[in-house]
Amino acid sequence: MSKSIKINVVMNLILSASSMIFPLITVPYVSRVLSVEANGAVSFAQSVTGFAAIFCTLGIQTYGIRACAQVRDDREALSRVVRELLLIIAICTTITMVIFAILVFTVPRFAEDKLLMAVFSVGIVLTAFGAEWFYQATEQYVYITVRSLCFKVIAIIGLFVLVRQEQDYVFYGAFIVFAASASNIFNMFRLIKSIDWSVKLSIHPLHHMKPIMVFFGNNLATSLYLTLDTILLGFFTVGSYQLGLYQLVMRLKNVILAGMGSISNAVLPRLSYEVRKHTDVFFSLLKKTSSFSILFSGTIAIYLFFMAQDIVLLLAGSNFIESVPSMQIMSFVIIVVAISGVTGFQILTPLGKEKYMTISTIIGAIIDIVLNVLLDPSMGAFGASLALLAAETTITAVQLVFCRKYIRESLDVRNVLVIVLSLFITACVLGMSKQWILHFNPFVNLLIGACFLGIAEMVMLMVLKENLVSQTLSGVLKAIGK
Repeated sequence: MSKSIKINVVMNLILSASSMIFPLITVPYVSRVLSVEANGAVSFAQSVTGFAAIFCTLGIQTYGIRACAQVRDDREALSRVVRELLLIIAICTTITMVIFAILVFTVPRFAEDKLLMAVFSVGIVLTAFGAEWFYQATEQYVYITVRSLCFKVIAIIGLFVLVRQEQDYVFYGAFIVFAASASNIFNMFRLIKSIDWSVKLSIHPLHHMKPIMVFFGNNLATSLYLTLDTILLGFFTVGSYQLGLYQLVMRLKNVILAGMGSISNAVLPRLSYEVRKHTDVFFSLLKKTSSFSILFSGTIAIYLFFMAQDIVLLLAGSNFIESVPSMQIMSFVIIVVAISGVTGFQILTPLGKEKYMTISTIIGAIIDIVLNVLLDPSMGAFGASLALLAAETTITAVQLVFCRKYIRESLDVRNVLVIVLSLFITACVLGMSKQWILHFNPFVNLLIGACFLGIAEMVMLMVLKENLVSQTLSGVLKAIGK
């Protein structure tokens, strides 16, 4: 990889690590200060507003990266694209927020949490106009990372100061919004200086609508099975207890997927650029990122499956112990999502075939909704987890069919087989360790389990000469030799 791509990946990994650390710090605290039901109420409001946010930006969060990356060397063209996209966002956000306000006051289940809905709606607006896609397209990852870290630290401090009892769950929601969206205020001011706002620069936003709507279809379908499951669970179960269990599982899953998503976010602008100029570089980069995605997701999934009970006890306490089966289901979801991240965002999107992503996501969303309706009333959080796994598996399978002719060029087959074999042996080692050795307190179990997993996997990857590990070791040895 070039130096700039390495910096992008590192910055995204740091950013994703902060997104991981934030809930890892806050969840143990709020899970013990707030009740399961209070956590469920926050999750419900967050999911409802998250679904509404899709209609504010349509598909611009993804399309904007590609559109801006393709003209980033031409300031006038870049300015035109940004202004056109912001105009679309302004219109959509205004319409969406009016409809959202009406629903909050007319739908009884929404009205129960109207204060939380109002808090999270602020995040909708900030995210819509934050233009994060512009900074990703122009690869300003150092700025994105530093800015985000500062606001997360402030949010954590505020959380510990103000959230002290069960009734403070609204403050908890406010700090979630602050950590995720407040930094977008700086984005807005920085954007003013970054592009040309002169009146003479004519804009024609309508020509963006066709590709935007393709991405919107994909985002909408994705949102249907990523947020509607929580919304349906809130409607089909009494109270917020099952929501509380499910939100713990989803928060941990989202933390992990944020880490995996950093790979796609970092390389998507470069893939979109290279596919138009250097096809060989495009597929060479894909081989590396696909191998890393499979290795990273497989490692996390193995650890999550075998250590689920200890993770729940350490993060949330015994009140959330019923979420363990759902947590284990999520380990399979992580692997499947990693594969679809490669097929969808790293192959189909740069090639301009995002419509196939949309088709696969719509099919998956339909399956997810049907299964949630059937399973949620009787199985609660576990049923919602099964529905999500079925949806993600369907999406991945459909995308594999659509990009089958690119698979051979996009994968280093031998290296992938080496990774799969290494992961299988590592899973056996951790499984036996959990059965015979790991019977201490949750923290010690997790620490020893991580050591067993890390050592077993590294040994296998070195013995089998996995490419990424071999290249890294070679670089380290050369550096030491100097």
